[in-house]
Amino acid sequence: MFLNAHIIQSVPASCLNRDDTGSPKTMIFGDNNGIRDRLSSQSQKAAVRTAMRESDTNRTFRSTRIIGKIAQVIANGTELSRDHIFDATSIAIESGLLNCDNLNNYITKTTKELQQHDPDFDPKSYDPYLVPPLLPALFYIDDASVEHLGVIAREFIGQHGSLPFTFKGKEHPKKGKALPSNKSIPKEAVTKFKTDLDIVKESSSVEINLFGRMNANNPTLSIDAAAQVAHAMSVSNSISQSDFYTALDDLEDGHSGGAMMGTIEFSSPVFYRYANINLTELVSRHLLVNSREVVAERVSEFIRAFITTLPSGKQSSFAAVTMPDAVLITLSDAPVNYANAFVTPISGKLIEGATKALTERHIRIGEKLGIASTAISLAVEAAAERVFSGMNIPAAEENEMTDGLSSIIEFVREAVRAE
Repeated sequence: MFLNAHIIQSVPASCLNRDDTGSPKTMIFGDNNGIRDRLSSQSQKAAVRTAMRESDTNRTFRSTRIIGKIAQVIANGTELSRDHIFDATSIAIESGLLNCDNLNNYITKTTKELQQHDPDFDPKSYDPYLVPPLLPALFYIDDASVEHLGVIAREFIGQHGSLPFTFKGKEHPKKGKALPSNKSIPKEAVTKFKTDLDIVKESSSVEINLFGRMNANNPTLSIDAAAQVAHAMSVSNSISQSDFYTALDDLEDGHSGGAMMGTIEFSSPVFYRYANINLTELVSRHLLVNSREVVAERVSEFIRAFITTLPSGKQSSFAAVTMPDAVLITLSDAPVNYANAFVTPISGKLIEGATKALTERHIRIGEKLGIASTAISLAVEAAAERVFSGMNIPAAEENEMTDGLSSIIEFVREAVRAE
């Protein structure tokens, strides 16, 4: 089953997601190739990830500085040393986070940069393991996986005196993987150790499985995303405006002009936003490591965050912090984006018109294509509430015990529990 979230949201003067020129992002869509305002998928997912991180005990993060985090776990509260960094680098190579070519390229690049900035730098005496090396690209990982990698390394070293592998020659070979260094270690222990390292390949983090992970350097570390987030688009054609501003020098006296001046482009769109989650796929991945209730909790947090957050671009200048005017959550056999409800730009009463077009699309998809779905709606705007009610879309229950959003969240949890 697929969980679909459809949102109609009005945003006042704003530049939530800008292009390389500083202008609000746009797209061509619909009748007469109209220009629509756009929020990228990436910007919305970043906002959702940030919001979910605040409520997650197993924090997830994307970084190139993971070797340093592993080294800190190996150090276990003691002062970070070269040995800790070297062992963490070995772990990164053996687990597939890094390969020796990556490491060589990093060391070569770092050496050249040091030579450029320090004329007295001697590359022959340079030790690359005094500072943790960086990964060649951002890697998405969770605290539990970092802790696991560091702990099994620390315990293995404590039991056998060293890791079962190290680097050949100058500790950063031109080719190949790490080679055995301690032949006295039983093969069974080495085999188990390498198996334990595979934890990084199948993360138990619901977030990582929701958002997915791509690793071009080592495809075995890639994880398909169970969630998809569409580029949000305005339901009517875009009208971009410019804000002319001046900045005054508080310490300059006697001048009426500005010390700085410029323009900021902005727009005031009503967005259609959409996301879906493949519940069947997500639940099947996690039942071996997480309870169904854990998955239900994290999926509901994803939906809560998607409903209540927006990208943060230029918010200090515009404070366009709005909430959705209409929310439609559906549970169906297939994911369906209702963007085509807005091929013809909405005019006049935008929120009411957009909610009506969205709801009509939902009904016709079910009637004409046989894609059955269970739906629940939440209307903040009164006009949207009238539309949902007039078209017999069930509303999220509101009473003295709960609000509409809480009912939406419970609907989502029940969908996961039933999967």
